Amino acid sequence: MFRCLYMTLLVCPDAVKYIINHADVQAVFCVPSTLNVLLSLLSEISSVRIIMVVGGIDGHLPSLPATSGVQLISYSKLISLGHSN
Repeated sequence: MFRCLYMTLLVCPDAVKYIINHADVQAVFCVPSTLNVLLSLLSEISSVRIIMVVGGIDGHLPSLPATSGVQLISYSKLISLGHSN
């Protein structure tokens, strides 16, 4: 399933938007190469609250406006937070 959504994001972002909206997805995992496509959809996928970038480096992730309501975090940061709690 993850591979399918990954390829769909590259080929047909509208399909990913449809899936996210109809499944009321709140958390999305992506890779750095698909992050910009996903970010371009943010205003149309209002259920998303957190995007975890697998292979991303925190210092290289773009900052999102606080008004977006979306937290952008690297997967390694997520793991680190889990270990500290």
